[in-house]
Amino acid sequence: MLKKYFENNWEIIFYLWITRVLVSVLMVLSGAKLEMFLLTIILYFVFDFIYFGLKFLSFKKEREQLKNLVSNIEHHYYIHELVKRPKSEEGAMYFDLMKLSSQDMVREIRYNNEKLKESREFIEEWIHEMKTPITSLKIMGESVADKKGFYEELKRLEDILNLSLNYIRLDTLEKDYHVESVNIFDSIHEIIIAEKQWIREKGITLEINVNSKTFIKTDGKWLSFILNQIIINSIKYSKNGGSIKIDEEIEDFNYILYIEDRGVGIPKSDLPRIFEKGFTGSGVQRKSASGLGLYLAKRCADKMNVKIDVQSKESEYTSFRLSFPVAIEPFNTVS
Repeated sequence: MLKKYFENNWEIIFYLWITRVLVSVLMVLSGAKLEMFLLTIILYFVFDFIYFGLKFLSFKKEREQLKNLVSNIEHHYYIHELVKRPKSEEGAMYFDLMKLSSQDMVREIRYNNEKLKESREFIEEWIHEMKTPITSLKIMGESVADKKGFYEELKRLEDILNLSLNYIRLDTLEKDYHVESVNIFDSIHEIIIAEKQWIREKGITLEINVNSKTFIKTDGKWLSFILNQIIINSIKYSKNGGSIKIDEEIEDFNYILYIEDRGVGIPKSDLPRIFEKGFTGSGVQRKSASGLGLYLAKRCADKMNVKIDVQSKESEYTSFRLSFPVAIEPFNTVS
């Protein structure tokens, strides 16, 4: 930092000492005594040491404050509101330009946020409006010959709309987040009841080893969304007559939930990409997937500080591991 300070002030230091050398030469030529000459030189050094020492300490303090400010402030385009306007004319001019630029950017961000909010509200309203004809179609479906196929496609459409709605809401999850004591067993049971017809049709055996009195602190609605996507994924890719097993354990102050299906599994080459947006895998069964379910579940889990890991072996099994940090704040405020 000392080197940086001298780099910024070398011109004034150079000017002062050139002037002093000339004054000293004039003193010698005018016949000044040696003692007076030496005293003058000593005073030069003393005053320079005091003056530039104080200036350096002030410079160092300002630099440290600025570094702390830059590292701690969340939105750097507001930094001009917290930094003092420089006293020098040149510094003040650059500061004013930076301030004007930042203000323009803030206005642009606000405008874009407003447009984004309008678009989000429109899409939410559109999705809700789409649910009305779906309800009507369910009633009308009683007269359809292929009821099973009709209701399957209707449910698929409803699932896509719900995924789209959650996709829109995920960016504002913080505003819609309510921490409460949630019963894990009840959350799983509700999903199983909702999908019981599908489970029965595929002849899937369920083994749920979860204590009915297990509670964790989290948001019940978003937890149900995550569990729903993973359990539906397990049902969808389980073989006919296969099985799904759900276990729990406590590990290093974390609550762990395992959801494992004996199904088609995931190819090793696809495994690192299953949480990518739009990724549906290379299997034939996966071609009808939207590629949004696991992506949204992972994004939601990341925001809630819930860690999701997956292990799989093609044609054998897929196991999801959810780790809930019961010892820390459940919500992650970092983007």
